[in-house]
Amino acid sequence: MSHSAQLLCHMGMNSHEDKNTHEDKNTHIVIVGAGYAGVLAANRAAAKGHQVTLVNDRDSFVDRIRLHEVIAGIRTPEAAQIPLEKAVRPRVRLVIAPAARIRSRTVELATGETVRGDHIVVATGSGAGPGGLEWAETNHAAVAGLPPGASVAVAGAGLTGVEVASDIAYARPDLRLTLADPIPVGTSYSDSGRRHLLPALERLGVRIASTNSRRWPCH
Repeated sequence: MSHSAQLLCHMGMNSHEDKNTHEDKNTHIVIVGAGYAGVLAANRAAAKGHQVTLVNDRDSFVDRIRLHEVIAGIRTPEAAQIPLEKAVRPRVRLVIAPAARIRSRTVELATGETVRGDHIVVATGSGAGPGGLEWAETNHAAVAGLPPGASVAVAGAGLTGVEVASDIAYARPDLRLTLADPIPVGTSYSDSGRRHLLPALERLGVRIASTNSRRWPCH
């Protein structure tokens, strides 16, 4: 678990209970999703004395911003997650089950059970495509199984793309890495950041390719 994830998980846990709030202490808040936002919301609501139920489809908090390290093999899948019971305050009730339907004051679970609350907070994040822990493990297996000299193309040179390419190049210097994007690498960086980034990628042996094609060059 990274320092940033530990800090986020414990910000609410270590905050003092608000003695001066005028909110109803009997308010029951149901939070769906135990990512960064869900865990922080649960801890802060519990710190204010509310009844809190946290619904999630797995019993662990996944440090998603470190999944590129799982792909590269720098971090194990176990090190990229923490049991939910350790991430939230003791007074937070955990319900481990997928949410099938969310209504104004109820959450219907895939198990057939229903969780009721005064307020429902949806903190499931976006879901444009794969990107969870299992996805990272699958990609790690693919990278780990490549023979020396094999080519790997990372499509997209944003912050995540740069981290993925850098970590794989560091962990597998025997592979041929290409970082491909139609936008110049480091566009979102400061001038000093770009001056550091490009030589660092070169030292790692990462080739940079600018392309508008859907067929990303990797040789």
